[in-house]
Amino acid sequence: MSAKPLLDSDVVRQPWNKYELADGSVLKLKVVLTKVRKRVVDQKPVYEFEAQNIIVVPAPGDLKGPTDTKPYSLDELRAAVVKDDIRYTTATED
Repeated sequence: MSAKPLLDSDVVRQPWNKYELADGSVLKLKVVLTKVRKRVVDQKPVYEFEAQNIIVVPAPGDLKGPTDTKPYSLDELRAAVVKDDIRYTTATED
């Protein structure tokens, strides 16, 4: 089976979706279209898409501290996970 050629595409609109978390943080998420391919099935065009999620949580400058260079074990990382219900409200979603 030969590889399907990539189609050229241009971004018309790619807005950020914003969610306000219960702790006051704002989560910004954008889905970025990375590849588009077209194939024909039963004489009809079928489009395949690949995308990448971009997620950002901007932190105010006063929250940034020095970089932690300590290597953590898998057990330490697992123990640090907090499994609380994270409440949020949708600020903008497009």
